[in-house]
Amino acid sequence: MASTTSSTYDETFAESYNTYRRIKDPIHGYITVSPEIVKYIDTPQFQRLRNVKQLGTSYHVWPGAAHNRFEHCLGVSHLCERIVTTLQQAQPGLGITERDKFCVQLAGLCHDLGHGPFSHVFDGQFMPAALQAKGIHKSWEHEEGSELMFDALIDENEIDISDEDRNFVKDLIRGERRLSNVPDEKMFLFEIVANKRNGIDVDKLDYIARDSWAVEDQPNTSALRLIDSARVLEGHICYHIKDANSVYYLFHTRFSLHKRIYNHKTSSAIAYMLVDAFLSAEPVLHLSDRVYDARQFRFLTDAVVTEIEQSNDHRLEQAQAIIDRIHRRKLYRTVDFTCLPWSYGTNKTWIEGVTCENIVKHAKQLCLESEDDDPDLQRRGEELRSEHVIVDWSCVHWGMKNSNPIDKVEFYGKYGNTKPKKATPEDLTHLLPSSFGEYHLRVYTRESKFFGIVQAGFRDLLKQLPHPPAHPEINDLRNDDDATVHDPNPANAGDKTPVQTPAELPRSIRTPPLSREGSMVVGAPVPIPATPRPKKASSGTPPDALPSLGGSQFMSTPMNFNSHPEPPPSPTRRPQKAAVQAGATNTTPGAGRGTKRGREADDTEDAALERSRSSSVSGGTRKSARLSSK
Repeated sequence: MASTTSSTYDETFAESYNTYRRIKDPIHGYITVSPEIVKYIDTPQFQRLRNVKQLGTSYHVWPGAAHNRFEHCLGVSHLCERIVTTLQQAQPGLGITERDKFCVQLAGLCHDLGHGPFSHVFDGQFMPAALQAKGIHKSWEHEEGSELMFDALIDENEIDISDEDRNFVKDLIRGERRLSNVPDEKMFLFEIVANKRNGIDVDKLDYIARDSWAVEDQPNTSALRLIDSARVLEGHICYHIKDANSVYYLFHTRFSLHKRIYNHKTSSAIAYMLVDAFLSAEPVLHLSDRVYDARQFRFLTDAVVTEIEQSNDHRLEQAQAIIDRIHRRKLYRTVDFTCLPWSYGTNKTWIEGVTCENIVKHAKQLCLESEDDDPDLQRRGEELRSEHVIVDWSCVHWGMKNSNPIDKVEFYGKYGNTKPKKATPEDLTHLLPSSFGEYHLRVYTRESKFFGIVQAGFRDLLKQLPHPPAHPEINDLRNDDDATVHDPNPANAGDKTPVQTPAELPRSIRTPPLSREGSMVVGAPVPIPATPRPKKASSGTPPDALPSLGGSQFMSTPMNFNSHPEPPPSPTRRPQKAAVQAGATNTTPGAGRGTKRGREADDTEDAALERSRSSSVSGGTRKSARLSSK
């Protein structure tokens, strides 16, 4: 009898243990997943996320950024369970039920089901362009796709869930109450997955930690520390005041990732190439239509690139050519970049003024006015069209546009925890930024041979645009020694003006055809840069003059960089210098450097040399205004 009981217990224990799944995550360690959540993981709709890159085209720049939406969603679900359990145990009076915990955890698991190929490349760049080309003015967001795929996941896999819970999960994904009947006292649950109030949610906590780990950065914020200090006061999630610095660094890390990783010039160039390839393939593959059909959306992953490459349809040749350029690293070239204060990106004159058409207009005008006798210059000016130029505006901020996100976060103190408070500079730091957002303005060219004239046209355009109030006029876009990013080609690595063609190259190489067929094709391979060589300027040419459209007044070496000033005198000489200036100099002949008299004589020579050097360089110093310092 005892043996039978023991056997039954062992079978029950084994069955119960096996229903829970333990997943080793590189960020959170072992994650234990309940049987109810496993049902949603083991579905084709969720497994699709294994083939959608979390960072899109950043993988082409950082090989370690190979993680997908699949593991990110697992991590978000884990953090959802952790924070709800923390609140449930610390504040039983909140009335958090197991049903609440399950729905929040499920929302974290399924919040990214609607991401398309390469994540935000498809959602934020391709879809708006494709819908605009069709004359559809309605926007599409990946949250819509998440709701569509969530319904399909439940229906096709016959998962038992009530309509109320289904709507509750959808609202949690959106971060607002729309379809569910959640009572007001539980509105804080909508701040866990997608926090529209201050931006601190488990989605951000996971992707900041995961993306930083992927590019080998160490985040300054501990997600578990913030989660463990979370409490609900006056209907909102608050944190301990001693964690105010962790919240500060969380927002700063978000800004840093967007500035350095997500908006990297090379990954952005590849993103534009993929968008061009998808738009070219749209009449054949109808990619933008698949997001409205759950069955077709299920197969819409990063593998669409392979689908384009393998096709024998001649209508996909242009898309195939663009993808081939990506494989061969013949990318769209970054023409210029500048970091602008927030007021520039919100200024209507600048938004409507910096366009592809206006850049081309200025470039053509400069070609006509140029004294360069190179016939290729005029030909390129005539061939240049707006399709060759890309203008990229990127808004980079701390999470709440130009506002301080810390002001929207509430904290509680060590004593008197019933009243939330705002963090003051005394709690945080007095070294807060004066602005919490900026705009990055970057220009690309699809054809490398237009690099020089597009750059000249862009810079000429910026000089003529009115500047917003409270910002002085910007004369230069960059410092003299900050232009090496313009030409990554090894052939030009040693040139002082890297946009110029090396003189030793034959003219046949410096003047390649427009494309393989002799006409403009967006997907044509990039030819070797063939920017015209400038005329040799006379000795009287000012150092700031632009000799030709192939040169750049922003790329010359500052004259004071070539001087080699003597090291400053040792601090031990200061008493002797004072004596020299007071008239106590000993001019005895033959005094050596090792004697006191010799040192005093040397000090007199040092002063004379210093006066001579100051007078020689004072007239040649160039004023350089850098946008990022304003």
